[in-house]
Amino acid sequence: MKSEGLSLRATFMAPILFLTFLAVAGSWPLYHFTASKSIQVAVNSLQTEISLRIADHLEHLLDHPQRINEANARFMAKGILNPEDQQTLETHFLGQIRENPEVSSIYFGNTRGGLANAGREHASDDLYFISTDNFKAGYFSKVAVTEGDQRGKKLLHLPGFDSRVRPWYIRALEKERPVWSDIYFLFNTDKMAISASRPVWDERGELLGVMAVDIFLFHIHEFLKNMKIAENGHAFIMEKTGYMVASSHHEKDCILDGGGAVARASAFKSSCAITRSVAEAFLSKNKEGHVSYDFQKAEVRVGSETYLVSLTPLQDASGIDWLIFVVIPEKDFMGEIRESRQKTLLFLCLILFSAFVSALIIIERVASPILQLHTAAQRLAVGLEPKAISFRRTPKEIRELMVTFLHMDTSLRRYMKDLGREARERKEAASIQKQNARHLQAILDNVMDGIITIDPLGTVDSFNHAASRIFGYESFEVLGKNIRMLMPEPYHSEHDGYLARYRDTGIPRVIGIGREVSGRRKNGEVFPLELAVSRLERESHPLFIGIVRDITERKRVENMKDAFVSTVSHELRTPLTSIRGGLGLVTGGALGPVPEKMQHLLKIAYRNTDRLTIIINDLLDMEKLIAGEMHFDMKVQPLLPLVMKSMEENQAYADNYGVDFVLESLVEEGLFVRTDALRCQQVLANLLSNAAKFSPQGAFVKVGIALLGERVRVSVEDQGPGIPEDFKDKIFEKFSQADGTDQRQKGGTGLGLAISREIMAHMGGEIGFFSEEGKGATFYFYLPVAKESGEDL
Repeated sequence: MKSEGLSLRATFMAPILFLTFLAVAGSWPLYHFTASKSIQVAVNSLQTEISLRIADHLEHLLDHPQRINEANARFMAKGILNPEDQQTLETHFLGQIRENPEVSSIYFGNTRGGLANAGREHASDDLYFISTDNFKAGYFSKVAVTEGDQRGKKLLHLPGFDSRVRPWYIRALEKERPVWSDIYFLFNTDKMAISASRPVWDERGELLGVMAVDIFLFHIHEFLKNMKIAENGHAFIMEKTGYMVASSHHEKDCILDGGGAVARASAFKSSCAITRSVAEAFLSKNKEGHVSYDFQKAEVRVGSETYLVSLTPLQDASGIDWLIFVVIPEKDFMGEIRESRQKTLLFLCLILFSAFVSALIIIERVASPILQLHTAAQRLAVGLEPKAISFRRTPKEIRELMVTFLHMDTSLRRYMKDLGREARERKEAASIQKQNARHLQAILDNVMDGIITIDPLGTVDSFNHAASRIFGYESFEVLGKNIRMLMPEPYHSEHDGYLARYRDTGIPRVIGIGREVSGRRKNGEVFPLELAVSRLERESHPLFIGIVRDITERKRVENMKDAFVSTVSHELRTPLTSIRGGLGLVTGGALGPVPEKMQHLLKIAYRNTDRLTIIINDLLDMEKLIAGEMHFDMKVQPLLPLVMKSMEENQAYADNYGVDFVLESLVEEGLFVRTDALRCQQVLANLLSNAAKFSPQGAFVKVGIALLGERVRVSVEDQGPGIPEDFKDKIFEKFSQADGTDQRQKGGTGLGLAISREIMAHMGGEIGFFSEEGKGATFYFYLPVAKESGEDL
């Protein structure tokens, strides 16, 4: 058979053409490389000097607030400054403000939530005092400073201020050392500042409060703008989150968000094309929102211009973690390129000469033995013995190839024999695999629970015999169909949306959580069932396994029990009210004096009637929720005031256990949700009271608020013993107690969490928990965020 293509000798001539092209085409990359090396020497020196100057200036600027805090804390610890004299502290801070023009304000928050503050306005440089009434938590007042350093016109007066819940106060106590706050905007302006704070202890080690100093960031802007960075250089500073700190250009470090509020500008969306290009080319964000980088010096192109980039990290022990970028245009250093052109031309000539010499040697030493090998291969292909091959003047590698070729026939026969044996072994393995598959299917078909598997789009992949018995369908009627056919409304219409949301967000609704749902049989009958869903990866594709159990009979028994409890609750309520009223009159002395021993017994009976009343009220609430008779007044309203009000109303209960509530909110006050305020506070009261009961004396119960997409999560974290592993599945059941002694020691009916779950279900929310035994528990609930504030949706 005649083959197409170039001959061997023609093929060996190709390196000549290739090397020639390489010499011509490679001249510019070599020239560019040589020129770039020359430019880098000059630019590196300049960038290093500029970066050191910026770093030295920032270290001095950021060290000054820490020194002020250190001095004030030392004065206060030694008694030179009286931590209880609010007016003296403000006067002292005012003097320090005048001496330090870069400082925005200096202030001290004591352990009672009070505040003493002196500062200056950014725009006008006017001075002011800020203080709280009686130097404790309460009203917050801001007044202007007169020429005689006296209090002048009142500028602001707000209630509910507590320095102990401010981020600068909490962060300093958590770290127990000097710390920096996050960069923030000054009140009602687009100017940014940053706070340095530190805890203050007296000489006996008792906490006096937290000292803090704020500085303006526009001083860093001015320093960068006044620097001479080559002819067209540029420098900017950013945080590891990607947000801008300062820049030598007139680019904005803040923007207006969708709601019209001032927000910090990201380097990735900077108005400066150079800053934006540097961020996009050399930085990438990780899952935590921080940027990562893996270079020391690099370059970036903006339009037709090339810029050289230098990066210097700036960190300190108090939490500063910034990145300093120095960007210089390459065109400012083009004079170094001329010298590299001569080197490029010389290198081109050497490549051309080497190409011709190499081609001649290859053709002479390689082509001849390869042609012999080609002839021998053709004879072997038609079953003929290969002719004798000459090894004279043959390179070592080609000689070894010829020897290998002569052994090929023997090796091929041996390989064919091995291949036949392997085929038989694979056939036997396939037979064993089929037997295992039949064995597994027999197990699945004989289990009592229904087992159904679906793909990520909801298509049924398998359907065992128990599932056929429960739903009334044969497997062939379900396989390949959407799982919705087994669901009544509203699950039938909403299930595809659940799957789509899980694919987009990865947030599960039922995966890993057993729950009760409703199913629909082939005859249309809707019945209760228990569902457990798990996820399995199969060949890089997820598979969802659902285990279902018909609980019709169990629900019938539960309904009978609920009806009995409801009847008993209603029948007991009226006589119990009469008994409680009568006992109240007797113990209150309305019927005359009672003997001391009888008085003690009557008080015990009266307290037990209170407990029975609470139990009956909880039972009636549960009955109304299950029957759908409880009224819900759903309105759009701000979430934060609801949470704070619930914390205030339950703090007195927590005081009985020596526990304090602490709010850790990551959302703004303008976040609105659609909820029933009274029922929402009922749920919070249950979670807060449980956390207080099970936390040790002196502990803190953390209340957190976090925005997660289109939902907001409210969590209550205690420091108690945690929830036993074998009780987690029963935590939301009625009358559930982790330990029979809990009810006697801690009190409670065991209905609070069950009622809370029903309330959240009626309000369109979710409730859950996570806990590790011995390390406390965190209960949380989700509510959807309202699309519009101030009106009912």
